[in-house]
Amino acid sequence: MELSYEDIKECVPHDSLSRAALDEFDSYFAGCDCGPLALCDDCNDCSCRKHTPLAYEADGRLRAEYLQPSTVLPPVMECGWTCGCKGRCLSRVVGRGSSLQLQAFPAAQKGIGLRTLLPIPSRSFVCQYVGEVISVEEAARRSEKHRNDTYIFTAQEYFGNARRKTCVDARKKGSLARFLNHSCDPNLAIVPVRLDVSVPRLCLFAKRDIMAGEELTVDYGRHEVDDGLSAAFSRKVCACGSSNCGGFLPFEETLFDDSIDEKGSLVCTIEIQ
Repeated sequence: MELSYEDIKECVPHDSLSRAALDEFDSYFAGCDCGPLALCDDCNDCSCRKHTPLAYEADGRLRAEYLQPSTVLPPVMECGWTCGCKGRCLSRVVGRGSSLQLQAFPAAQKGIGLRTLLPIPSRSFVCQYVGEVISVEEAARRSEKHRNDTYIFTAQEYFGNARRKTCVDARKKGSLARFLNHSCDPNLAIVPVRLDVSVPRLCLFAKRDIMAGEELTVDYGRHEVDDGLSAAFSRKVCACGSSNCGGFLPFEETLFDDSIDEKGSLVCTIEIQ
C-alpha cells in the first residue's frame, strides 16, 4: 500500500490525456444570470435548471432517486463560479465542500481505512475522490504495473449511445478518500457531479445514516470477471465481512478489453433525457 502522497483538493489532468480532453479542464460552462438571492430550483427561470433538474433537496441532501440502482437520470450539474447566484442557491452542494471530519485508521487485514468522526445523515455529500485524471491507456498501464494495489477509479457514463470513461488515480496525488475500502454492502455511493466544466467530479454520498466512528466504504464495482483475466491478475480476496460478500475484490476488466460494456470498478449509467 502506498502511504505517501501529495494532498490535493481537486482532480488534476495528466499529460496522458488527449489535447481535447485537456482542453475540457479550461472550457467553462456559461453560468446562470440569477441574482445573489436566487434559489436556482426547478420553479424559477434559472438557465442552469433548463438543462438539468435540481438534484438536491432543500436541506442539501441528494434526491433519493440518484442512489437507486439502474435508474436512468439526467446528470448532476451544479451552479459554479460563472453563475450569478450566491449563498442561498440550492444547487451548490459539492461546490461548497464538506465540513465532515474524516480520519484514516488501521483497518486490520484491509490495511488503512477511512472513518467518520461525526454522524452523517443519509444522502449527504461526504467527499470527492480526487487524483490525477488519466487516459484509459495510462490506467491500463498503471493497473498492469501495480496489479492488486491500485488507486484507480473508473467511472463510465452513458449519454444515449455515447459512452464516456473518466479514470482517476489517487496513488501519487489524492486526498483521504484514497483510503476508502471496498465493501459488498457499502455505506457510500459515487455520483458524478459537474461543476463549471464537463469533466465529472467523482463525489461520494451516504447511502444510509452513518454513525460516528463507522468505517466509510464504497463498492468498487463489477464482481463477475472473465476467468482468463481473473487468473492473470490473481484477484485479491475481499475482507469486507458483509453477509453478501462476493469473495474477491472487483476488477476493472474494460481497461484491458474495451469491447466489454457496462462493466467497471465504478459504473455510472446516465442518460440525458
